[in-house]
This record gives sequence, structure tokens and C-alpha cells, in this order.
Amino acid sequence: MLCPFIKKLKHNDKGSFVIEASLIFPIIFFIIIGILYLSIYIYENVQLYSYANKAANRISYVWTNSHMDIVTGELDSPGASDGLYWRLTDDQLLGQLIGSGGSNSAVTLGSGSGGDLVSRKLSKITGSALSGSVSGKVYYENDIAEKRVYVELNKQLPFPNFVEKLLGSDVKVKASATITDPVEFIRTVELIKVYAKELQGNVQILNSQKANEQTGGGK
Repeated sequence: MLCPFIKKLKHNDKGSFVIEASLIFPIIFFIIIGILYLSIYIYENVQLYSYANKAANRISYVWTNSHMDIVTGELDSPGASDGLYWRLTDDQLLGQLIGSGGSNSAVTLGSGSGGDLVSRKLSKITGSALSGSVSGKVYYENDIAEKRVYVELNKQLPFPNFVEKLLGSDVKVKASATITDPVEFIRTVELIKVYAKELQGNVQILNSQKANEQTGGGK
């Protein structure tokens, strides 16, 4: 009698759905949770990079004049400027030319303004509203050929331990923007043109003197 009962039980599929569901459901559940946390991580990364990129572009836009508003670009007062030769002194251009190093100032978010002119320009963005979980720094590099502003941001995410092992516990982004200085570029080009003409004239004089000496020596 046991053999027919076993055969009957073998072909009976009652309760199979519950068993299969109990095996598959945990897998599907963890996959959904993983997708949700991954979506949150990507969203926070994109949002933080967007802010860092915007901050770097705004700082580079108003870099030539610390009296410009970082959002609107308007001057605090008509005719306000940083002076004619701030690029030689505060920007440490002379230090780069003589080999003592350029300006590589850095400002930590939330540290406030103060210090030299470069630090005050960098600190324009640190007064913006950020959540307490966001930290970072803004720094500037002057290599004569290229001047760039860098913004690094770091945001802590309240992820569970198993998610932190896969994605990490924070989001780190870095954005940069090249500083363009049309006024200084035009001034430099004009200066090169003037000295090029002077150099060309001196070369012509030297060539003519050399030709005269050769002609006199031949006689």
C-alpha cells in the first residue's frame, strides 16, 4: 500500500507554489532593495556633481573681479575692481615666473571668508546653503598657461552596512572650470605685438650693420 501512496504523492502538486515562492521571494526582495539603493546613490552623485560643476563655473565667471556677485555677475558698486596689477601680486604670477611656485590656495566649505584675495574669491561659494552631511573644499591652481578652479564635495549617505560594502558610505565628486580672462589676454597679445615689432626692428638693424661690415671688409 505504501507504493501507490508514494506514486500519488509524487504527482500531487498541491503546495508547490508556496514552496517556490518562499525560495524565490527573498531573492527578488533583495534585488529590488539593491536597485532602490543604487538609484539613490546615482541620484545623489548626479545632484552633487551638478552643484559642484555649477559652483566651479560661477567662481571662474567672476574670478577677474571679486566685487562681482557670484549669481548675477553684477558689481557691488560702479567701477569697483581689484586693481590693475592684482594678477602679478595676489595671483602670484611673479612667483611662477621666477620659479617660487604659483597660487594653489584652498578653502574648506563652511570656513568663511578671509585671508588673501584668492581665498576671498574662492570663499564666495562657501556661503551657499548646504546640508550638514555635505563637506568639501574649493581650490585654485595657477600654472600660467592655464588657470583652473576645482570644487570637491563629499556627502555622507545613511546606508545599511551591507550596502556600504558594495557602494560605499559616501558620495565624492570633483568638478573644475577653466578661468578665462579676456582683458588680460588682450593686454598680453598687445604686449607681445609691441615687443615683436621692437625685436623685428632690432634684428633688421643688426642685419644691416652686419651687411655694412661685410661690405667694408670686402673693399
